[in-house]
Amino acid sequence: MNKMKSEHKPRSKVMRKLNRKSSIVSILPQDLLLEVTKQIASKSSTPLRDIRVLRATCKSFYRASKEKLVGRSLAVDKEDMLQWWENNAYFALLRDCADCDNLEANFILGVEEIYNLNQGRSGLQHLQRAMDGGHLAAAYFMAILLFRHAATKYDAMNILNRVSTGDLSSTKSVTPCTKSGNPTVNRCRRETIRVIRKSWKKEFEIEPGVPCKHRNCGRDDGDGVIDPWVKDGESPRVFCSHLCRWTYEYHNFFGQI
Repeated sequence: MNKMKSEHKPRSKVMRKLNRKSSIVSILPQDLLLEVTKQIASKSSTPLRDIRVLRATCKSFYRASKEKLVGRSLAVDKEDMLQWWENNAYFALLRDCADCDNLEANFILGVEEIYNLNQGRSGLQHLQRAMDGGHLAAAYFMAILLFRHAATKYDAMNILNRVSTGDLSSTKSVTPCTKSGNPTVNRCRRETIRVIRKSWKKEFEIEPGVPCKHRNCGRDDGDGVIDPWVKDGESPRVFCSHLCRWTYEYHNFFGQI
């Protein structure tokens, strides 16, 4: 009997400590708890695990973790390993976060639905939502898709010209881009290819790129040497028009996947 009492004493002390911590948290402003939870969701290297731990601490943090702002801020790109271990759980997480207007989640879902799930309309809607929120890589990928069709090719070029400025929200007119090597475009290409390589299971064929017949179109901007439109992607090149410039980008993108 004495042994049983001694076993219960430490547990009761632990429970009292937990109760004191919970009571302290409960008197903190909900806005502060929400901000703490948001920071964990956006800055942690393991956000999903840390949010789950936080939820278990008390009801106040549990309520904060369920707020839409937390889902919008959660760094889903840091949970991509979950895709290999628990694929269904990973995409359930993406959909929950996308419903909270998480831009990265909408971008990843857009890629997945278009190329793996044959859900083109839904995929474009997710890309559009991310693009409307200012996600540059989503806008870049949307433009690449639109560039495939003659009817939407000029819409695609207008989007790509805006991506090159790094600001999708600006209402100012954008000068058509005739030079490659833009760091923002290069970054968007690399980011999009990274997401595609992790989820793309289908082959995609496009017609081979045909260099412009203008003798100076596509020349290397560094030394002026005229050479074919190779798939280097990073070297600055000068083109005779923004149509040629973005045609080069289109083939360069698919050439690197």
